Amino acid sequence: MGEHLQKNNYFKIHKSRKIVVTLLVMFILITFSGIMASRISAMEEQECWNTLEQTAQHTTAELRNMVNGDQELLESIATIIEGMESMDSPKVQKIIDEFQPNTMISHIALLLPGNQVMLPNEPMRETNGILSFEEEAALGKHISDRSVDIRDESRFILRNFVPILNDGETVALLYGVVDLQTLPELLDRSSYDGKVQITIMDAESGDYIVDTWHDTLGNVDDYGNREHVSGQSPDELRQMALEGASGYTVFESKSFGEKLYFYSSPVGINQWTVGIHVTESLVFARMIRVNRMLFGFISAEVVLLACYFIWILISTRKELVEKQRLADTDLLTGLLNRNCYEKNIAGVPSDCRENLTCIYVDANGLHELNNTKGHAAGDKMLQEVARTIQKRFGEKNTYRIGGDEFVAFAMDEAAEVIQKKLADINTNLSELDYHVSVGICREDVPVEMDRLIKQAEVHMYEEKRRYYQQAGKDRRNRK
Repeated sequence: MGEHLQKNNYFKIHKSRKIVVTLLVMFILITFSGIMASRISAMEEQECWNTLEQTAQHTTAELRNMVNGDQELLESIATIIEGMESMDSPKVQKIIDEFQPNTMISHIALLLPGNQVMLPNEPMRETNGILSFEEEAALGKHISDRSVDIRDESRFILRNFVPILNDGETVALLYGVVDLQTLPELLDRSSYDGKVQITIMDAESGDYIVDTWHDTLGNVDDYGNREHVSGQSPDELRQMALEGASGYTVFESKSFGEKLYFYSSPVGINQWTVGIHVTESLVFARMIRVNRMLFGFISAEVVLLACYFIWILISTRKELVEKQRLADTDLLTGLLNRNCYEKNIAGVPSDCRENLTCIYVDANGLHELNNTKGHAAGDKMLQEVARTIQKRFGEKNTYRIGGDEFVAFAMDEAAEVIQKKLADINTNLSELDYHVSVGICREDVPVEMDRLIKQAEVHMYEEKRRYYQQAGKDRRNRK
């Protein structure tokens, strides 16, 4: 019995260790995958922010290059005009008239003292208070903030000024006009599938120089009541731009139905700031795709590991059940063996309500049969005896406890029923020329098992002696 318990405990410990190791490996794999997925997601998120920042910086660099390129062109034209005898001569007018725009500049004009302006293909006119020669000359080479066109005050423009000098004195100002209605068409908007929105704001006044999002150019204060989720408020962004710093904020956009990410970057011209507006789904499109792949990978990993764990449980349980069965089963007869008998015997009375009967059986003549016909014949007899007893008393109640000894239990069965079963056993075995000696003992609950079994065994030996005393029944006399 001790050996059986030792084996049983070994199987359970082995099963527990296998399950614990499997769970530990699963935990390590899932934890490692989760950590790596989190890091990859964080890296992708940072890359999305970097892309947003790079898009803003690309636009600022592009704008600076266009402004500087226009100033270089204007300086070349100014050099030609400086050689003219008079600033209001027909030759100068011809230069103004024949200028062909191929940059930001739509046309050029000449601002003269007295606030007179020479425009292409029309007579000299007053600036109508829109321009002041003295104020612009004092600034030297520069580009203005948002202003209105002299010919159409409903139209917003920029003016890129280059002074024309004579003996070191500014005698005129050549300027190129940048039409703010067409300027957005010159900016690269290929980022984010062409759905990026660009604004260029004068941080000092708050006026928009470019706004691809809205049809008209307004002021940053027009959007001051927009709900921002995180980052800097509009006033803080303006202050950062004045200080030459970059920043971002996130707005709730009713137009797009999702968060709108805004990144601002100073241009380095006047107090201009470039702003990049991109919807959340576009900003984090790559991260979202990566997260979906990571989620799919981890989900598949969890499902596979769960299936593997379930398989481990099932296979381990089957293995344990099979080992338990082998440990509890007599290999020759298929009955429960003596180890199982000793393990279960104490619990047998708990299955009874009224009485318990012990049937103790011994196969007569086994030794003689083995000697005369061989062990195969003896094994066959034991198998037939076992099968016959098990058929009457059930596989859970029948044990082979020794070489030719069997024990069966009957719970709450009438004595007549038990006698009928024993008669059937004798009849069936006699037809095969096999004989058994049977001893029975019956007790009402509570049952004392040791006494019950011992008494049944005593009755079996009495029956066995009577069997061998009968003439012709002793297998030792048979050939």
